[in-house]
Amino acid sequence: MKKLRILTTLAAFLFAAVLVSGCTSSEFHMSSIDNKRMTITAVNSSEGSSFSADALEVEEGEKIAITADLKKGSVQVRIIAETAPQSIDTLPDVSGDAVITANLSSGDSQSGTVQPGTYAVEATCLEKADGTITIEVQPAS
Repeated sequence: MKKLRILTTLAAFLFAAVLVSGCTSSEFHMSSIDNKRMTITAVNSSEGSSFSADALEVEEGEKIAITADLKKGSVQVRIIAETAPQSIDTLPDVSGDAVITANLSSGDSQSGTVQPGTYAVEATCLEKADGTITIEVQPAS
């Protein structure tokens, strides 16, 4: 009887451990510090996850720099010039041609000088990813 109770308790603990290990959360989102810097965070994000954000203001003599600190996977970042002012009630228009497209893996970076204006950012997870990507507006020189 005592062995049965021990085996039942052990089985319950093993079952709980299997459930907890299979229930991992997934995140793929952007946090903006201001209109000159944003961070994309991927936590166990699945292939095909995506979002778009109206976030960057570039002035004369500035460039956009993108740096990946991914532990695994890859993410595509597209920077698209906005053609019309956006509001809180509308999604950024990401249907236009990208002025910068970066397919990023661990340690990758890319930068480019763009015309002054407002830019939308579209990010798509190409492979299951974990880590961060930083996008900054910096002086061009």
